[in-house]
Amino acid sequence: MNAALTFAMVSLHFPGMKAFSVSPLDVSGDFINSEAFKVLALAISGTAIVIVIGAQFNYMVENRTWMENINELRTPLTIVLC
Repeated sequence: MNAALTFAMVSLHFPGMKAFSVSPLDVSGDFINSEAFKVLALAISGTAIVIVIGAQFNYMVENRTWMENINELRTPLTIVLC
């Protein structure tokens, strides 16, 4: 099953990447709508900030859970050793 899924992903990856094309934006100084570029930059930076804040919250929750699990595992060990 894993091999079939891997084969499907790999076989779809290369045609998809072949169909994808990137063309550079012409920014010669004569902007069509400079406000649109400012709004786009603000939206991209806002999205990046939301992603970073989400990652920080995730780290804090995972770290707290990890510490609770470590303390739970140490408690029986200290009872047995004492």
